[in-house]
Amino acid sequence: MWTASIINKEEREGELFVTIEYTDGINSVTEIRSTNGGFKSIDELKARIAIKLDSLNIAPELSPKITLGEISIPAKEIKVVDTTKEKFFEDVIKLKQYQTCIDLGIISKDNKDYLALLEVVKSTFSSDYLGNI
Repeated sequence: MWTASIINKEEREGELFVTIEYTDGINSVTEIRSTNGGFKSIDELKARIAIKLDSLNIAPELSPKITLGEISIPAKEIKVVDTTKEKFFEDVIKLKQYQTCIDLGIISKDNKDYLALLEVVKSTFSSDYLGNI
């Protein structure tokens, strides 16, 4: 089981650099995160550390399942949207996913794709859909 420790922090040229050491007791990995694109709050730093820990902890379990060579990927099933209502709810789900990304600070609330989808949802809304949201 991998664990993480903050082993250094340094303010340099208006940025904060944090050095994190990950270890499983035998192996260790060190990475440096900065406030320039790396994190903007302690919660975001902790979330990024948690993602790295998940990645390190899953690797031994996942590695034997991966074989070398060409990978056959099945063709995606094409889903045909039959009605405006179904399309509306697909867009609402996607909009909620965008909102989660905005709340997590992954994308900006000014993201052009998000704003375009928001306008589509607004324009295709019908009060008949209220019981289904």
